[in-house]
Amino acid sequence: DFIVRRLREAPSASTAQLHDWLKECRADFPEVSPKTVYSYVIGIRQQYNLPLESVTRQMMMQDERAYGKQAQVDFGVYNMMCFDGTRKKVFFFAMMLSSSRMKYVYFQDKPFTTMTTIAAHERAFDFLGGIPEELVYDQDRVLLVNERLGELWLTQEFKAYVEAHKFDLFFCKKSDPQSKGKVENFIGYIKKNFLYGRKYFSQKLLQDEALGWLERTGNGVAHAVTGHKPQTLWEQEVKYLKPYLPVTIIPRGKEHKVRKDNTITYQGNYYSVPVGTYQKGVQVLVEQQAGELHIRDLSGKPICSHKIPDTRNNKVINNNHKRDNTIKIATLKDKVALCFRDSAKARLYLDAIHKAFPRYVRDQITAINKLIADQPAALVDQVLNRCLEDKSYRFSVFKDVLDTLKAEQSAPEVLPTPIPLIESKSLHKANIQPDKSNIDLYESLFNNHNPQLN
Repeated sequence: DFIVRRLREAPSASTAQLHDWLKECRADFPEVSPKTVYSYVIGIRQQYNLPLESVTRQMMMQDERAYGKQAQVDFGVYNMMCFDGTRKKVFFFAMMLSSSRMKYVYFQDKPFTTMTTIAAHERAFDFLGGIPEELVYDQDRVLLVNERLGELWLTQEFKAYVEAHKFDLFFCKKSDPQSKGKVENFIGYIKKNFLYGRKYFSQKLLQDEALGWLERTGNGVAHAVTGHKPQTLWEQEVKYLKPYLPVTIIPRGKEHKVRKDNTITYQGNYYSVPVGTYQKGVQVLVEQQAGELHIRDLSGKPICSHKIPDTRNNKVINNNHKRDNTIKIATLKDKVALCFRDSAKARLYLDAIHKAFPRYVRDQITAINKLIADQPAALVDQVLNRCLEDKSYRFSVFKDVLDTLKAEQSAPEVLPTPIPLIESKSLHKANIQPDKSNIDLYESLFNNHNPQLN
Protein backbone atom coordinates (compact mmCIF):
# COMPACT_ATOMS: atom_id res chain seq x y z
CA ASP A 1 0.00 0.00 0.00
CA PHE A 2 2.85 2.40 0.80
CA ILE A 3 4.46 1.84 -2.60
CA VAL A 4 1.19 2.20 -4.50
CA ARG A 5 0.33 5.43 -2.72
CA ARG A 6 3.76 6.95 -3.30
CA LEU A 7 3.77 5.92 -6.99
CA ARG A 8 0.40 7.57 -7.50
CA GLU A 9 1.68 10.76 -5.84
CA ALA A 10 4.98 10.62 -7.74
CA PRO A 11 4.63 8.47 -10.86
CA SER A 12 8.16 9.31 -12.09
CA ALA A 13 9.81 8.02 -8.91
CA SER A 14 12.56 5.53 -9.60
CA THR A 15 12.88 2.21 -7.79
CA ALA A 16 16.05 3.52 -6.14
CA GLN A 17 14.06 6.46 -4.74
CA LEU A 18 11.31 4.14 -3.50
CA HIS A 19 14.00 2.02 -1.85
CA ASP A 20 15.26 5.12 -0.03
CA TRP A 21 11.71 6.09 1.02
CA LEU A 22 11.16 2.63 2.48
CA LYS A 23 14.36 2.88 4.52
CA GLU A 24 13.52 6.42 5.60
CA CYS A 25 9.94 5.73 6.73
CA ARG A 26 10.42 2.25 8.19
CA ALA A 27 13.23 1.92 10.69
CA ASP A 28 12.83 -1.89 10.69
CA PHE A 29 13.11 -2.21 6.91
CA PRO A 30 15.44 -5.17 6.21
CA GLU A 31 18.56 -4.98 4.06
CA VAL A 32 17.64 -6.26 0.61
CA SER A 33 19.25 -6.07 -2.80
CA PRO A 34 18.31 -3.06 -4.99
CA LYS A 35 17.48 -5.61 -7.73
CA THR A 36 14.90 -7.20 -5.44
CA VAL A 37 13.26 -3.83 -4.85
CA TYR A 38 13.40 -3.10 -8.60
CA SER A 39 11.66 -6.38 -9.50
CA TYR A 40 9.01 -5.88 -6.84
CA VAL A 41 8.26 -2.27 -7.87
CA ILE A 42 8.04 -3.22 -11.57
CA GLY A 43 5.48 -5.84 -10.63
CA ILE A 44 3.48 -3.30 -8.62
CA ARG A 45 3.52 -0.85 -11.55
CA GLN A 46 2.20 -3.51 -13.93
CA GLN A 47 -0.45 -4.78 -11.50
CA TYR A 48 -1.84 -1.32 -10.71
CA ASN A 49 -1.14 0.28 -14.13
CA LEU A 50 1.36 2.85 -12.82
CA PRO A 51 3.79 3.37 -15.72
CA LEU A 52 7.13 5.07 -15.17
CA GLU A 53 7.39 8.57 -16.58
CA SER A 54 11.01 9.31 -17.38
CA VAL A 55 13.04 11.77 -19.41
CA THR A 56 16.53 10.80 -20.56
CA ARG A 57 19.41 13.18 -21.19
CA GLN A 58 22.55 12.40 -23.11
CA MET A 59 25.76 13.03 -21.18
CA MET A 60 29.47 12.53 -21.98
CA MET A 61 31.49 10.47 -19.56
CA GLN A 62 34.66 12.19 -18.32
CA ASP A 63 38.04 10.69 -17.46
CA GLU A 64 38.51 9.61 -13.88
CA ARG A 65 40.41 12.04 -11.66
CA ALA A 66 43.04 11.26 -9.07
CA TYR A 67 42.10 11.42 -5.41
CA GLY A 68 41.89 14.98 -4.10
CA LYS A 69 42.26 16.46 -7.56
CA GLN A 70 38.82 17.84 -8.41
CA ALA A 71 35.30 18.58 -7.23
CA GLN A 72 32.37 19.78 -9.32
CA VAL A 73 29.85 22.42 -8.22
CA ASP A 74 26.41 23.29 -9.52
CA PHE A 75 23.14 24.92 -8.48
CA GLY A 76 19.56 23.75 -8.75
CA VAL A 77 16.04 24.96 -8.14
CA TYR A 78 12.91 22.93 -7.45
CA ASN A 79 9.24 23.72 -6.87
CA MET A 80 8.11 21.64 -3.88
CA MET A 81 4.62 20.93 -2.59
CA CYS A 82 3.90 22.19 0.92
CA PHE A 83 1.75 20.48 3.56
CA ASP A 84 -1.00 23.08 3.10
CA GLY A 85 -1.25 22.44 -0.65
CA THR A 86 0.74 25.52 -1.72
CA ARG A 87 4.06 25.36 -3.54
CA LYS A 88 7.48 26.50 -2.36
CA LYS A 89 10.49 27.11 -4.57
CA VAL A 90 13.74 25.90 -3.01
CA PHE A 91 17.29 26.57 -4.21
CA PHE A 92 20.18 24.22 -3.62
CA PHE A 93 23.97 24.09 -3.95
CA ALA A 94 25.64 20.79 -4.78
CA MET A 95 29.27 19.70 -4.62
CA MET A 96 30.70 16.30 -5.49
CA LEU A 97 34.25 14.96 -5.37
CA SER A 98 35.04 13.70 -8.87
CA SER A 99 36.96 10.60 -7.83
CA SER A 100 35.04 9.09 -4.91
CA ARG A 101 31.66 10.66 -5.89
CA MET A 102 31.23 11.80 -2.29
CA LYS A 103 28.39 14.33 -2.35
CA TYR A 104 27.03 17.30 -0.42
CA VAL A 105 23.91 19.40 -0.93
CA TYR A 106 22.77 22.56 0.82
CA PHE A 107 19.25 24.03 0.60
CA GLN A 108 17.88 27.52 1.15
CA ASP A 109 14.58 29.26 0.37
CA LYS A 110 16.11 32.25 -1.49
CA PRO A 111 18.28 32.52 -4.61
CA PHE A 112 21.99 32.23 -3.95
CA THR A 113 24.15 35.34 -3.73
CA THR A 114 27.94 35.47 -3.72
CA MET A 115 28.01 35.51 0.08
CA THR A 116 25.53 32.64 0.55
CA THR A 117 27.44 30.67 -2.08
CA ILE A 118 30.63 31.18 -0.09
CA ALA A 119 28.80 30.00 3.04
CA ALA A 120 27.66 26.90 1.14
CA HIS A 121 31.28 26.21 0.11
CA GLU A 122 32.31 26.40 3.75
CA ARG A 123 29.65 23.87 4.74
CA ALA A 124 30.65 21.58 1.86
CA PHE A 125 34.38 21.66 2.68
CA ASP A 126 33.59 20.95 6.31
CA PHE A 127 31.32 18.03 5.36
CA LEU A 128 33.86 16.58 2.89
CA GLY A 129 36.73 16.95 5.33
CA GLY A 130 39.00 19.06 3.13
CA ILE A 131 39.47 21.04 -0.08
CA PRO A 132 40.34 19.59 -3.53
CA GLU A 133 42.93 21.17 -5.80
CA GLU A 134 40.40 22.30 -8.42
CA LEU A 135 36.72 23.21 -8.50
CA VAL A 136 34.63 23.13 -11.68
CA TYR A 137 31.74 25.58 -12.20
CA ASP A 138 29.29 26.93 -14.72
CA GLN A 139 29.72 30.56 -15.75
CA ASP A 140 27.32 31.74 -13.07
CA ARG A 141 26.72 35.47 -12.42
CA VAL A 142 26.83 34.74 -8.70
CA LEU A 143 30.58 34.13 -9.06
CA LEU A 144 31.52 36.02 -12.23
CA VAL A 145 31.25 39.71 -13.01
CA ASN A 146 32.07 39.33 -16.69
CA GLU A 147 33.48 36.95 -19.28
CA ARG A 148 35.19 38.13 -22.42
CA LEU A 149 36.99 35.80 -24.84
CA GLY A 150 37.85 33.39 -22.07
CA GLU A 151 38.90 36.06 -19.56
CA LEU A 152 36.85 35.55 -16.42
CA TRP A 153 36.39 38.34 -13.89
CA LEU A 154 35.40 37.04 -10.45
CA THR A 155 33.24 38.97 -8.04
CA GLN A 156 35.34 40.75 -5.41
CA GLU A 157 34.15 38.54 -2.53
CA PHE A 158 34.59 35.25 -4.37
CA LYS A 159 38.05 36.29 -5.57
CA ALA A 160 39.05 36.96 -1.95
CA TYR A 161 37.59 33.59 -0.94
CA VAL A 162 39.53 31.68 -3.61
CA GLU A 163 42.75 33.44 -2.58
CA ALA A 164 42.10 32.55 1.06
CA HIS A 165 41.66 28.81 0.37
CA LYS A 166 44.04 28.69 -2.62
CA PHE A 167 42.18 26.29 -4.91
CA ASP A 168 42.17 26.37 -8.72
CA LEU A 169 39.11 27.28 -10.77
CA PHE A 170 37.75 25.83 -13.99
CA PHE A 171 34.68 27.44 -15.57
CA CYS A 172 32.87 25.46 -18.26
CA LYS A 173 32.12 27.09 -21.56
CA LYS A 174 28.54 28.17 -22.04
CA SER A 175 26.20 25.39 -23.20
CA ASP A 176 28.81 22.77 -22.28
CA PRO A 177 27.47 20.95 -19.21
CA GLN A 178 29.38 17.81 -20.16
CA SER A 179 32.52 19.38 -18.68
CA LYS A 180 30.95 18.75 -15.28
CA GLY A 181 28.73 15.81 -16.13
CA LYS A 182 29.13 14.16 -12.74
CA VAL A 183 27.55 16.99 -10.78
CA GLU A 184 24.97 17.52 -13.56
CA ASN A 185 23.82 13.96 -12.91
CA PHE A 186 23.89 14.68 -9.20
CA ILE A 187 21.52 17.66 -9.67
CA GLY A 188 19.08 15.38 -11.47
CA TYR A 189 19.58 12.72 -8.77
CA ILE A 190 18.65 15.22 -6.07
CA LYS A 191 15.50 16.27 -7.90
CA LYS A 192 14.34 12.78 -8.85
CA ASN A 193 15.47 10.69 -5.90
CA PHE A 194 15.23 13.12 -2.99
CA LEU A 195 12.93 16.05 -3.80
CA TYR A 196 10.32 14.46 -6.04
CA GLY A 197 7.22 13.61 -4.01
CA ARG A 198 8.63 15.17 -0.80
CA LYS A 199 6.66 17.88 0.98
CA TYR A 200 8.23 21.12 2.24
CA PHE A 201 7.83 22.12 5.88
CA SER A 202 10.87 24.32 6.68
CA GLN A 203 14.36 24.97 5.41
CA LYS A 204 15.95 23.43 8.49
CA LEU A 205 13.90 20.25 8.26
CA LEU A 206 14.62 19.94 4.55
CA GLN A 207 18.37 20.25 5.21
CA ASP A 208 18.21 17.65 7.98
CA GLU A 209 16.31 15.31 5.67
CA ALA A 210 18.92 15.91 2.95
CA LEU A 211 21.77 14.93 5.26
CA GLY A 212 19.91 11.75 6.16
CA TRP A 213 19.35 11.02 2.48
CA LEU A 214 23.06 11.54 1.74
CA GLU A 215 24.00 9.08 4.44
CA ARG A 216 21.48 6.45 3.36
CA THR A 217 21.46 6.83 -0.40
CA GLY A 218 23.50 9.66 -1.90
CA ASN A 219 26.73 8.42 -0.35
CA GLY A 220 25.53 5.11 1.05
CA VAL A 221 24.59 3.23 -2.13
CA ALA A 222 27.18 1.86 -4.56
CA HIS A 223 27.79 4.09 -7.57
CA ALA A 224 26.97 2.54 -10.94
CA VAL A 225 30.34 3.49 -12.50
CA THR A 226 32.79 2.90 -9.65
CA GLY A 227 30.92 -0.06 -8.19
CA HIS A 228 31.64 1.23 -4.66
CA LYS A 229 29.82 3.33 -2.12
CA PRO A 230 31.02 6.95 -2.26
CA GLN A 231 31.42 6.88 1.52
CA THR A 232 33.86 3.98 1.25
CA LEU A 233 36.00 5.61 -1.46
CA TRP A 234 35.87 8.95 0.36
CA GLU A 235 37.63 7.38 3.35
CA GLN A 236 40.62 7.04 1.04
CA GLU A 237 40.23 10.31 -0.86
CA VAL A 238 39.97 12.48 2.24
CA LYS A 239 43.64 11.76 2.91
CA TYR A 240 44.52 13.63 -0.30
CA LEU A 241 42.41 16.71 0.33
CA LYS A 242 43.99 19.93 1.55
CA PRO A 243 43.15 20.67 5.22
CA TYR A 244 40.08 22.82 5.68
CA LEU A 245 40.30 25.85 7.97
CA PRO A 246 37.23 28.14 8.14
CA VAL A 247 37.62 31.63 6.69
CA THR A 248 35.42 34.69 6.96
CA ILE A 249 34.90 36.97 3.99
CA ILE A 250 33.48 40.43 4.66
CA PRO A 251 30.87 41.28 2.04
CA ARG A 252 32.11 44.05 -0.18
CA GLY A 253 28.74 45.70 -0.72
CA LYS A 254 27.77 48.01 -3.56
CA GLU A 255 29.89 50.99 -4.54
CA HIS A 256 28.30 54.43 -4.20
CA LYS A 257 29.75 57.84 -5.02
CA VAL A 258 30.14 60.35 -2.21
CA ARG A 259 28.45 63.65 -3.00
CA LYS A 260 30.12 67.04 -2.50
CA ASP A 261 28.01 67.65 0.62
CA ASN A 262 29.42 64.46 2.20
CA THR A 263 26.31 62.35 1.69
CA ILE A 264 25.37 59.31 -0.35
CA THR A 265 22.03 58.37 -1.86
CA TYR A 266 20.56 54.92 -1.26
CA GLN A 267 17.08 53.75 -2.26
CA GLY A 268 15.59 57.24 -2.29
CA ASN A 269 17.18 58.57 0.92
CA TYR A 270 20.25 60.67 1.73
CA TYR A 271 22.75 59.45 4.34
CA SER A 272 25.58 61.52 5.80
CA VAL A 273 29.23 60.49 6.02
CA PRO A 274 31.89 62.25 8.12
CA VAL A 275 33.09 65.58 6.78
CA GLY A 276 36.24 65.14 4.73
CA THR A 277 35.11 61.83 3.24
CA TYR A 278 34.34 63.49 -0.08
CA GLN A 279 37.16 63.68 -2.58
CA LYS A 280 36.79 63.90 -6.33
CA GLY A 281 35.74 60.48 -7.57
CA VAL A 282 35.79 58.82 -4.13
CA GLN A 283 33.44 55.86 -3.60
CA VAL A 284 32.29 53.89 -0.57
CA LEU A 285 30.83 50.43 -0.06
CA VAL A 286 27.22 50.22 1.08
CA GLU A 287 25.48 47.19 2.57
CA GLN A 288 22.05 46.76 4.14
CA GLN A 289 21.75 44.47 7.16
CA ALA A 290 18.96 44.08 9.72
CA GLY A 291 17.39 47.44 8.98
CA GLU A 292 20.69 49.33 9.06
CA LEU A 293 22.85 50.78 6.31
CA HIS A 294 26.56 50.07 6.82
CA ILE A 295 29.05 52.28 4.97
CA ARG A 296 32.72 51.29 4.54
CA ASP A 297 35.65 52.50 2.51
CA LEU A 298 36.88 50.44 -0.44
CA SER A 299 39.34 48.56 1.78
CA GLY A 300 36.46 47.39 3.97
CA LYS A 301 37.15 49.66 6.94
CA PRO A 302 33.87 50.79 8.61
CA ILE A 303 32.98 54.48 8.20
CA CYS A 304 29.52 54.76 9.77
CA SER A 305 26.08 53.17 10.08
CA HIS A 306 22.55 54.55 9.85
CA LYS A 307 19.13 53.19 10.66
CA ILE A 308 17.11 52.91 7.45
CA PRO A 309 13.81 54.84 7.59
CA ASP A 310 10.54 53.23 6.50
CA THR A 311 9.80 55.94 3.93
CA ARG A 312 11.69 57.57 1.07
CA ASN A 313 13.00 61.12 0.48
CA ASN A 314 14.53 61.41 3.96
CA LYS A 315 17.78 63.08 5.02
CA VAL A 316 19.43 60.78 7.56
CA ILE A 317 22.17 62.95 9.09
CA ASN A 318 24.45 62.27 12.02
CA ASN A 319 25.39 65.64 13.54
CA ASN A 320 28.78 64.26 14.57
CA HIS A 321 29.59 63.92 10.87
CA LYS A 322 29.60 67.69 10.46
CA ARG A 323 33.01 67.97 12.09
CA ASP A 324 36.21 66.04 11.78
CA ASN A 325 36.51 64.26 15.11
CA THR A 326 39.35 61.97 14.20
CA ILE A 327 41.79 63.91 16.41
CA LYS A 328 41.04 65.59 19.75
CA ILE A 329 41.50 69.36 19.91
CA ALA A 330 44.32 69.20 22.49
CA THR A 331 46.17 66.61 20.42
CA LEU A 332 45.68 68.68 17.29
CA LYS A 333 47.07 71.83 18.95
CA ASP A 334 50.12 69.91 20.20
CA LYS A 335 50.71 68.47 16.74
CA VAL A 336 50.51 71.84 14.97
CA ALA A 337 52.57 73.65 17.63
CA LEU A 338 55.47 71.30 16.89
CA CYS A 339 55.50 72.62 13.32
CA PHE A 340 56.88 75.95 14.67
CA ARG A 341 60.46 76.35 15.86
CA ASP A 342 59.20 77.95 19.08
CA SER A 343 56.49 75.42 19.92
CA ALA A 344 55.74 76.97 23.33
CA LYS A 345 54.99 80.36 21.76
CA ALA A 346 52.97 78.66 19.05
CA ARG A 347 50.91 76.82 21.67
CA LEU A 348 50.03 80.17 23.32
CA TYR A 349 48.88 81.47 19.95
CA LEU A 350 46.77 78.38 19.25
CA ASP A 351 45.23 78.53 22.73
CA ALA A 352 44.25 82.14 22.00
CA ILE A 353 42.58 81.02 18.75
CA HIS A 354 40.72 78.33 20.69
CA LYS A 355 39.42 80.95 23.09
CA ALA A 356 38.40 83.29 20.29
CA PHE A 357 36.76 80.60 18.13
CA PRO A 358 35.67 77.71 20.39
CA ARG A 359 33.22 76.29 17.83
CA TYR A 360 35.56 76.60 14.86
CA VAL A 361 38.91 75.98 16.50
CA ARG A 362 39.47 72.74 14.58
CA ASP A 363 38.85 74.45 11.26
CA GLN A 364 41.11 77.39 12.18
CA ILE A 365 44.03 75.27 13.36
CA THR A 366 43.73 72.75 10.52
CA ALA A 367 43.82 75.61 8.00
CA ILE A 368 46.95 77.09 9.63
CA ASN A 369 48.60 73.67 9.59
CA LYS A 370 47.98 73.28 5.85
CA LEU A 371 49.13 76.85 5.17
CA ILE A 372 52.56 76.51 6.82
CA ALA A 373 53.25 72.99 5.59
CA ASP A 374 55.58 74.10 2.78
CA GLN A 375 56.74 77.49 4.09
CA PRO A 376 60.26 78.37 5.34
CA ALA A 377 60.56 78.07 9.12
CA ALA A 378 62.03 81.59 9.47
CA LEU A 379 59.08 83.10 7.62
CA VAL A 380 56.56 81.17 9.75
CA ASP A 381 58.25 82.45 12.91
CA GLN A 382 57.99 86.03 11.65
CA VAL A 383 54.27 85.60 11.01
CA LEU A 384 53.74 84.13 14.46
CA ASN A 385 55.59 86.99 16.16
CA ARG A 386 53.69 89.63 14.16
CA CYS A 387 50.31 88.05 15.03
CA LEU A 388 51.19 87.83 18.71
CA GLU A 389 52.34 91.49 18.74
CA ASP A 390 49.11 92.62 17.05
CA LYS A 391 46.97 90.24 19.16
CA SER A 392 45.40 88.91 15.99
CA TYR A 393 44.14 85.41 16.73
CA ARG A 394 42.53 84.13 13.55
CA PHE A 395 43.51 82.25 10.42
CA SER A 396 42.58 85.03 7.97
CA VAL A 397 44.98 87.49 9.63
CA PHE A 398 47.70 84.83 9.86
CA LYS A 399 47.36 84.24 6.12
CA ASP A 400 47.35 87.96 5.28
CA VAL A 401 50.52 88.54 7.31
CA LEU A 402 52.18 85.57 5.65
CA ASP A 403 51.26 86.82 2.16
CA THR A 404 52.50 90.32 3.00
CA LEU A 405 55.87 89.15 4.30
CA LYS A 406 56.31 86.85 1.34
CA ALA A 407 55.58 89.74 -1.03
CA GLU A 408 58.06 91.99 0.76
CA GLN A 409 60.78 89.37 0.64
CA SER A 410 60.20 88.59 -3.00
CA ALA A 411 60.04 92.26 -4.21
CA PRO A 412 63.21 93.34 -6.17
CA GLU A 413 65.58 95.83 -4.42
CA VAL A 414 65.18 99.42 -5.75
CA LEU A 415 68.52 101.24 -5.99
CA PRO A 416 68.71 105.16 -5.94
CA THR A 417 69.18 106.75 -9.33
CA PRO A 418 72.77 108.07 -9.53
CA ILE A 419 73.22 111.84 -10.15
CA PRO A 420 75.51 112.42 -13.14
CA LEU A 421 78.74 114.29 -12.27
CA ILE A 422 79.86 117.49 -14.05
CA GLU A 423 82.58 116.93 -16.57
CA SER A 424 86.06 117.62 -15.20
CA LYS A 425 86.83 120.24 -17.88
CA SER A 426 83.81 122.24 -16.82
CA LEU A 427 84.34 122.21 -13.05
CA HIS A 428 84.62 126.07 -13.07
CA LYS A 429 80.89 126.19 -13.74
CA ALA A 430 80.26 124.83 -10.25
CA ASN A 431 81.52 128.15 -8.76
CA ILE A 432 79.34 130.45 -10.90
CA GLN A 433 76.97 132.55 -8.79
CA PRO A 434 73.68 133.72 -10.28
CA ASP A 435 72.91 137.51 -10.55
CA LYS A 436 70.81 139.02 -7.75
CA SER A 437 68.32 141.98 -7.90
CA ASN A 438 67.60 144.46 -5.13
CA ILE A 439 64.15 143.98 -3.65
CA ASP A 440 63.70 147.78 -3.27
CA LEU A 441 63.70 148.15 -7.04
CA TYR A 442 60.66 145.86 -7.38
CA GLU A 443 58.81 147.74 -4.62
CA SER A 444 59.39 151.14 -6.32
CA LEU A 445 58.11 149.84 -9.63
CA PHE A 446 55.04 148.41 -7.95
CA ASN A 447 54.14 151.67 -6.21
CA ASN A 448 54.51 153.77 -9.36
CA HIS A 449 52.02 151.57 -11.23
CA ASN A 450 49.45 151.39 -8.40
CA PRO A 451 49.21 154.96 -6.89
CA GLN A 452 45.72 154.20 -5.39
CA LEU A 453 47.27 151.77 -2.94
CA ASN A 454 49.46 154.53 -1.36
